[in-house]
This record gives sequence, C-alpha cells and structure tokens, in this order.
Amino acid sequence: MSERKALNKYIPPDYDPSVVKTKNKKKDNRQSVRLALPYSMRCTACGEFIYKGKKFNAKKEFTNDTYLGIKIWRFYIRCTHCSGEITFKTDPKNADYVAENGAVRNFEPWRDPAKETETDEQRLARLEKEEQE
Repeated sequence: MSERKALNKYIPPDYDPSVVKTKNKKKDNRQSVRLALPYSMRCTACGEFIYKGKKFNAKKEFTNDTYLGIKIWRFYIRCTHCSGEITFKTDPKNADYVAENGAVRNFEPWRDPAKETETDEQRLARLEKEEQE
C-alpha cells in the first residue's frame, strides 16, 4: 500500500529514455482563451451569421505590432456551421476590432462611413465649419 506513494521508482538496467515517447506536444506561440465575440459577423465561406456575445474557444497571438505602445492581438476562431477559420484583431486606434479574413462584419447603423474615410485635414475643416455655425 505504501508503494503507490513512493517517490523513487525502479529503473531497470536496460532502460533507454530515448525510446520512450513523451506526451509533450510542440507548443506554438498561440494561447488558448475563451472569449465572447465582440460584434456580429457573417462567415464568407458558408454565409452563416454569428451573433455578438457568442462564446468561442479561441487562439490568441501577439502580432508584433503596436499602436502607441499598446499591443495588437490576433484571434482565431472557427465558424459554428462550416468550421472555417475566422481571424480578427484588435484595433486600439478606434477602440474596436477589425475582421481580417474568413468573415465580414455586419452593418452597424451608428457608424458613419463618410466620417471613417475622411482624412485629418478634412476632419479639421469639418470641425472648424461646425464651430463657426
């Protein structure tokens, strides 16, 4: 009975450690995380709509990019219908996320596409005009 708790195990004289297979898998630089989808999206492969808040077991990796010292992370998930890979990454400039591939973000009515595409000079001119009015 005390043998089951023993710290020393018997090693035979003909033991070769190179023959024994280890259970350790090759580790990649991706971490497994559990996350909720930050926005609704549609899979480009099968057309399945995936709603905001759906929880996924995702892989997270650092992209070696930064914005004002803030790390940018990339997330990998699988489509719930076709198991196609979907990737999106953080966008600290706009405090949001950007869909990279595998899915398209659904339309959001509170975003003005004209304001998103305007340059800094156009934005400055627009704000000065609004201030004068």
